[in-house]
Amino acid sequence: MKKFTLYLLFLCVLGVFPLAVFGQNSDATRKAAELLMQGKFKDAIAVLDKAVEKNKDLFEVYKLRAALKRMTGDFEGALSDLSAAIEQKADDGEIYEQRAMMRLYTRRDKALVLADLDAALANGRKHEKVYSTRGSVKAQLRDFEGAIADYETAIGMRPEMAGAYLGLSSAYGMMRNEEKSTEVLEKFVAMIENSNTKIGKVDGQVVATSDANKIPVMPGDKNTGMETSVIIRGSTTTGRRYSDGGSSNFNQRDTAFEMEQKKNTAAVYSQLGMVYVRRGDYERASQLVEKSLAIDPQDFMALMTRGKIRTAQGNYAAAIADLDASIKLMPNFSQVYLERGIAKLLSGNEAEAQKDFDKFIEFVPNGKTMVDYEIQKAKERLEK
Repeated sequence: MKKFTLYLLFLCVLGVFPLAVFGQNSDATRKAAELLMQGKFKDAIAVLDKAVEKNKDLFEVYKLRAALKRMTGDFEGALSDLSAAIEQKADDGEIYEQRAMMRLYTRRDKALVLADLDAALANGRKHEKVYSTRGSVKAQLRDFEGAIADYETAIGMRPEMAGAYLGLSSAYGMMRNEEKSTEVLEKFVAMIENSNTKIGKVDGQVVATSDANKIPVMPGDKNTGMETSVIIRGSTTTGRRYSDGGSSNFNQRDTAFEMEQKKNTAAVYSQLGMVYVRRGDYERASQLVEKSLAIDPQDFMALMTRGKIRTAQGNYAAAIADLDASIKLMPNFSQVYLERGIAKLLSGNEAEAQKDFDKFIEFVPNGKTMVDYEIQKAKERLEK
C-alpha cells in the first residue's frame, strides 16, 4: 500500500476530528508509527498488542492503538483503548475529546458524549473544534441556547470556521427561526467574499465513504440533514498552524482543517442556495450552488439543489442527471429521491417516478402526505 494520509471529514454541521501521530515514548510506539506511515495498520496494531501484554500501564500505547483502530474502522476497540488511556492519565483533554467522538460513532448516550467534551474543556482542550462539537451534541439534546453559545464561542476563537456557522445556522433552524438561520449563512458568505481569503477546490481523492468503511452516519434528524465521513487520499492542501489549547501542532491536523474548511464552505453555499430556492429566487440560488460545486464537485446537497433548480426551469434531463449524481454520493438521503421522482414525473416517466416516491417513503414512513402534495403540484404544473 502506498504511503498516504487519511482524513475523517464531518459535513452540516457540522464535526471533523483530525488524525495525528501521537507521542512516541517507547520502542513499540516508534515501530508502530513507522508501520502506520507505510499503511500497515494491522501490523502496527499487532506491535502495540504485544506491548500491552507486557505492561498494562503504557499510556502512549493505548493512545496510539486507539488512533490506529479508528483508522481501520474498529471504533469499539478505539473506545476501549481511549478509556484505558484515561484510566492511566485522567488529565489529558485531547483523549476525552477523542473518546467523545468514538462515543458518537458507536451511538452511545449523548449525555456521555457531552460529559467527555466537558472534561476535554476542563482539562485544557479549549479548542474551537471541541466547542463546535459540543454545540452539535447540545443541539441534538435540544439545548438550543447552549448550542448557540458554543457555536458562537467557536466562531469567536476562529472567525472563519465554516463548520461552526453551519452548526449555528442549523441550531436557529431547529428553533424555527429561519430569518436568523439565513442571516448566519449570509454573514459567512459576505465575510469570505469581502476578504482576501481564497477557498481552493477540494483536491483529495475520495477513496471510501461511510458505506465502504462502515463509518456510521452521525446521530441526527435523518429527514432534515445528513452527516457522514469521507476518507481522502493524496491531498496537497497547504498546512497552517493554530493554537489547540496546549497540545502539539501537527501538519496533518492543519491540512485536515483546510480540507474541512473547503468542504464546509461549499456546504454553506449549498445550504444558502436551498434557502433561495424556497424563496423562488432561482438566479441567486444558481449562483450560490455553482460556487459550492466549484469548491467541492462532490457536494451532494449542491447537486440536489441544482437538480431542483433545473426541474423548476424545465430542464428535466439535466435535473435528473444532477439528482442521480447526488444519490450516488449519498444514497441514504431521503429528500433527493423525492426531488428525482418529481423531475421524472414532469418528464413523463411516471413509472420510474413512482419508484422514487416509494423509496422516499421507505426512509420517511410518514412522508406520503408530502409526496401526494408534491405530486399534486407537479400535475398542476403539467396542466398549465
